[in-house]
This record gives sequence, C-alpha cells and structure tokens, in this order.
Amino acid sequence: METQWSLVCDLNFCTALFKSETIKRYAAYFKRILSVVTNEPNVLLSDVEIILPEEKQRILQEFNATACEFEHEQTIHGLFADQVEKFPDRVAVVGEKPGDGSVDNDMIQLSYRALNRRAGWLAARLRSLGVGPGVVVGISMARSIETAEAILGVMRAGGAYLPVSPEYPEQRLNFVLDDSGVRIIVADPGHEFQRDDLTVVHTGQVGDEAGNDHEPANINQPRDLAYIIYTSGTTGRPKGVMLEHRGICSLSVFWHQPHGFAVTTPDRVLQFADISFDASVSEYFMALFQGAALVFVTPEVIGNYQLFQDYLQRHHITVVTLPPPFLSYLEPSAFKHVKTLVTAGSETTPDLVERFNAYTGYVNAYGPTETTTCATGWRVGENHVETIVPIGGPIENTRVYIVDKHFALQPAGISGEMCVGGIGLARGYLNRPDLTAEKFIDITQYNNSLHGPTGPGSPEWVYLTGDLARWKWDGNIEFLGRIDHQVKIRGFRIEPGEIESRLIHHPGIKAASVLDKAREDGEKFLCAYIVTENGDMPSTHSELKAFLEDTLPGYMIPS
Repeated sequence: METQWSLVCDLNFCTALFKSETIKRYAAYFKRILSVVTNEPNVLLSDVEIILPEEKQRILQEFNATACEFEHEQTIHGLFADQVEKFPDRVAVVGEKPGDGSVDNDMIQLSYRALNRRAGWLAARLRSLGVGPGVVVGISMARSIETAEAILGVMRAGGAYLPVSPEYPEQRLNFVLDDSGVRIIVADPGHEFQRDDLTVVHTGQVGDEAGNDHEPANINQPRDLAYIIYTSGTTGRPKGVMLEHRGICSLSVFWHQPHGFAVTTPDRVLQFADISFDASVSEYFMALFQGAALVFVTPEVIGNYQLFQDYLQRHHITVVTLPPPFLSYLEPSAFKHVKTLVTAGSETTPDLVERFNAYTGYVNAYGPTETTTCATGWRVGENHVETIVPIGGPIENTRVYIVDKHFALQPAGISGEMCVGGIGLARGYLNRPDLTAEKFIDITQYNNSLHGPTGPGSPEWVYLTGDLARWKWDGNIEFLGRIDHQVKIRGFRIEPGEIESRLIHHPGIKAASVLDKAREDGEKFLCAYIVTENGDMPSTHSELKAFLEDTLPGYMIPS
C-alpha cells in the first residue's frame, strides 16, 4: 500500500513451507535491493549483493575462522619420521596374503622402524635412478603393506608418486604414463610392462634388517609436489591433479581433532580405498601420522559384505572410511567396536546416519581431489538430521565460499556454487594450463569484498568445485548436487562425457548419452543410451562393454 510518505508491504506465506525467520530475511534482502537501486539507478542487478553486512561478517569471520598452527615446514615423510622416532616398535602396517577372507591368511605386520627401513632402501634405489624433487614415479600395485613402503620410498627419494591401478586397460595406462612423463615405476614382484621406456623397480626385495645404511637426506620442501591423481575428464581425456606436501601436513591437524576423525595412537585404521582414489591418501596418513596401525583389507573381503563385517571385528578396526552405497549393505551392529565411521565420496542419507550413529561416532566428510581429500566435515553427535545430511563446515586451514554466477557471496539458506580455498589447494592440472586457469581462480578479482589470508590486496585462490550447496545458520553446509554433468558412482567422480566420447568412437554408434540413475535402495549406477548408424544394434551388450573396457576402468563401465 502506498501512504503519503512511504510504501507499506505485507507478506503472506505458507507456514508449512517457510519459517517466519526465513521470510524476515527475504524481506531484508528485498529492502537492501530497493535501497541500492534507488540510490544507484544505473547499477547492474548482477552487482547488487543481497547479503546483509552482518551475514557477510558471520560467514567470513565466524564460519571461516579456520586458521590453525601446523608444522608448516614439514614434509609428509618428515612427519612419518617423527612417528618412527616416537614409536619405533609399534605396529605401523598390517596385511594378509590374498585369500577368500574366511580365515586369517598368514598375517603380516611391520613396525614403524621396519617400514621406515624398507622405505629407506627403496628411496636409495630410486635416488640412484635420478629421482628427486619434481620427478614423478608411478606405483602400480595391488592393495598391500608393500604399497605403504612404495609411497614412503618415493617420497623419501624426493619424488612424487602417481598411482596407476594394475586394473587399468592398456590404453588408459599408456595415456597416463605418457601424459605424466613417468619413466620409473614401482610394481609388485613379477609385474612387468610392455614398454621399453620404463624402468621397473620391484618391492619385496629387502628384509627388515636392511636399510640401516640407506637413510637418504631429506631434499624436499613443503611446496614440493607430493602426488598426482588422475580423475575423469569431460573430453575423454583424464586430468592429473597435482598436490603438494603441505596440504597433507595441514590436514593432519584435523584428523586427530575430537570434531574430526579423532585418530589417536592406539587406533587401527582400515585401508579400504584403491590407491588410485584420493581417499587412500587420507587413510594412509591419518594412521601413519599418529603412530596408529594401518590395516589393509583384501579385495576378496571387500567383495563379500559378511566377510567384511567379520573382518572389522576380528582385526579390531577402530576407524573406517566408506562410501555410503557400500555402507548401506552392512549391519550397524558390526560397527559397535568402531570408534569413528567416516562416510565420503557421495551423498549419505538421514536413514544411514540414524542407523549407524547409534553404534559408532559418525562423521560425514566432503572434499574434491583438488582440495587434498577433505575440505569439510560434520560429526553427527546428538544432532538431529532432517532431509539433507550436512557435510559440515570448513576444516582447519580451509576456507569455503558459496557464490552466485557473478561470484557474489550467497547468504545462509541460498544455494550457489561452492568454492574452496586454503593450504590444501592443488597446484592445478598437469599439462592443462587452460583447464587450471578455468577452475583455479583468484576470487578477489571478481569480488572485491574478499581478500586473501594476508589481508586486503592479497589474492585468495580457490577451486571452483561445480558443486551446488548452501550454508545453514549454524555454519554447516548442505550439499545439493552438481551444477555441471559430473556424477559420483560408489565414491568415484566421473565425467559422463568421457564415456560418451569413447562410445562414439565405436564404428556402429553415431551418438551417445550417459546418465546416472538410482535403484530403489538409492544406489546409483551408470546408464548409457546410444544412437546407431543404421538403426541396428552394432553389437551385443557384452561386446560393447568389452569395447569400453579397452580404455576405461571398471567403475566407468555403464551397467
């Protein structure tokens, strides 16, 4: 209504859909817009920031108050060496020879001292081959305690490791090796490669007594490259994400915090993720940075839910990270001796949280490979879960901004793209300066109300995740899905475009589309649709799968 001196607005809303507090905030945003445009009639709407000053202050100064001291001059292998000195005789890694998992098959374990010696021998061998800072060494091994030896050996030599799954199709293997420039690869005994340009170094060639004279001096700095992990690419070309030592060193602060994974020296951490998946990095070092034991589980056990549950209890596992689709097939009572259960890699559900939180401490974590495995975390505690399980707030030394398409900050309750910055930020993509420039930006160039950690005028580099999210008023974040076409299946981040690109290389297919679908139990799977050249199926379903398996890993083959 218009009065003599003002406009009076009356708002009607459905109380079943909106809280009164929400409508009051919306009214405040509307008043802010009116105030700006009446004072600046020529302003672009895209330049009008609806967030209120007090809300901006809370997001920047309270929700993102994550600065935390850590050993910023350390390297990954340097932090491991500290644990060797503190706990030389504690068990570092535990594994068993492959079997059906129904019994304990010749259990193997190494102390921190023994693992350090083996890694030292391997490091000396690699350094004699020219490995040093910036040199990338491939690791192609089945999940075993020797994998830990290989990772630490590469780092102690001064190099960076590149996981190459033994299950990779030959074409994908060759692309990754050529793109990364790897010329040295560490492999299981007996594993050879059909390439003349590779030097293969096998593990398992040294006993516990060796390595006394193999203590290569540390030649690394915190900003040196630590590892590269290849993820799916939209154009059919996988991309290598480059991570530095300091990201993992900073992340170690979060791992032992009560609000984090709460890992301590007596814990036994399960090594579940494949080495080519970045969750494995978290599993390895959350154990080896705390003097805890890292327990390797065989693929045979992972493939049988009952054996897996028995394994948790027989080996007294206290910390485990699992993708929600895998967890959904397990019984909550099997986790009664587990201290911390972490779900990551894909969305979890209120039902899963409620069921498992009754038996164990439940943490829901989130983090792209580009932000060093973990960027946010939410410990459930006694919190009530509604329709969306939060992914928590930014962890130590990490900053999160949720912005609109013009990079204006979004207030709590309003969705936007999640941008992640901080010490864990990757260098970018190997040999992809164009894609790096597109996804890693200085956000202060687009929003002058933001600034880097050293104050006004300093850059704030962030990774544009492509994830849609919104703040809650308690400082937690709700994940709402993807902005682009990227999907996650069983924790693996997949670009359907990469699969589509491969499908249309088939001579009988002229167009293809790949979507993620969900079964009744909520588990997602990939579904491919094809248009053929002549209207007839070019081959049988099994032959099409075989065609894709020549170039794509198993988790990218449509069901």
